[in-house]
Formats: sequence, structure tokens, C-alpha cells
Amino acid sequence: MAKRKGKVRKVSPLVFIAGTAAIGLAAGVGLGTLGVFGYGYYRMRARARRLRAFLDSLPGAAQTATPETFLPSYPAMWAVEQGLVSSPALDWGGGHGRDTNYFRSYGFETFLYDPYHQPELPNRSDFRFAQLAFVLDIIESPLERLRTLKQMASFLAPGAHVVLTTISDTRFEEMFGGAPPSPDAWERGERWARTNTGAYFRPFTSSELKELAKASGLIPIKAETGESDVILHARTPGEWMADWRAA
Repeated sequence: MAKRKGKVRKVSPLVFIAGTAAIGLAAGVGLGTLGVFGYGYYRMRARARRLRAFLDSLPGAAQTATPETFLPSYPAMWAVEQGLVSSPALDWGGGHGRDTNYFRSYGFETFLYDPYHQPELPNRSDFRFAQLAFVLDIIESPLERLRTLKQMASFLAPGAHVVLTTISDTRFEEMFGGAPPSPDAWERGERWARTNTGAYFRPFTSSELKELAKASGLIPIKAETGESDVILHARTPGEWMADWRAA
């Protein structure tokens, strides 16, 4: 039985070129999209690996170094931007060490002390910078606040820079609503508030923070009151005072 010969359709060169181009374009878009997402994913993983490697390299990383605790506080960033931080640095009452890790990421040799999370006191007294962030406003006793400041200052070198930060009256109102209660309503005439978790906060004005710094032997330099916090830059006594007084 004879086989029927099928007809071969002729394709116009223009149609062939257009079809080939369309297939190539579709393939290119697909590969390009995969390339973009693939590159983005690679970059994200690479950054995560670098961050993890840095955190793991820190002393006590197993206890304190996590992506959450790495996020710095505003006072820590402010101190770095102002050029106040230098080695060796002391993060007093630094909790899990998020600001400690932040200072270390800039290459500053930083020691973390916290009575609950890192209770070992430093064995040196030559720190050139110290931070005490949101500690004084949770200490109930005025004498204990003063003792805390004096104890921290005892580890500092002459002329060291100190950054003290507390909750301000403004943030006090934001957190608890209304004006601060009357001083007569609280023991020792201080303004206090209690959160729904049972924590107490004692808001400070810049003048109050300056007076506390002076009582501990520090020299107040400049205070800034923001929308929620009071930041005080102070220094320990030293040779720098001669030029400071002359100015």
C-alpha cells in the first residue's frame, strides 16, 4: 500500500523570526526574574551570615548576642554620632548587651556590666567612656541612685565622657496619661508611676539629672531633652577642666 505524502507547510521567514524572538524574550524574562530574585536572596543570606559571624565572635555571644539584642538604643547611637565613645568603654547596667554589641561593631573595646545579666565588675579603672541608659529612672532609692553613679564613676579615667539617659516628663505623660502626679502624693516627694506590669518609673528633668550628676562628682556638659528622653553628657574631673573653665 502506497504511503501518502504529507504536505510540508512553508513558514514565512518573518513569522519564523518573530516566533523565535518571542520564545527568546520569554525565556530571557524568566531567567532574568529568577536571576534578580536569586541574587537578592543570595545577598540577604550573605548579610545574615556576616551578622551572625560578628555576633558569634563577641564575648559571651551564646548568652547575649541575638539579632534582637543587637539593635542599639537611641542614646548609644547619639553617643557614637557625637564622637564621645572611645576605648575602653563601659556599658553600665547594659542588660543583655545590645548597646555593648553596637559599640563593639564600631571597633570600641567595650565592657558590659549588669547586676542581673552580667554581674562581674570590671577589674580596671581606666575607662574613657561610660553609658548609663534608663537605669537611674528605675532605682527607687535616691541614695541608691547616687551610689550607683559613684560606683560607676570609680571605674573611669580622669576626663572620661559619660552619657546618662532617663525617661523625661514628656514620655511619662505619654506612657501613663495626663500630667505627672503631685509630688505630695508620693513618698519623699518624688514623682513615680507604676505600669500594668508592676514596673516603676521615675521621670527626670534635665535640671534634676544635672544635679544628680554633680552630687556624684561628675561635671555636666550638655543636656538634651527630646520627645521622650533626657540625655546628659558629663565628664569626670581632669586636666581638660582648665581649658573648659577658661573658655
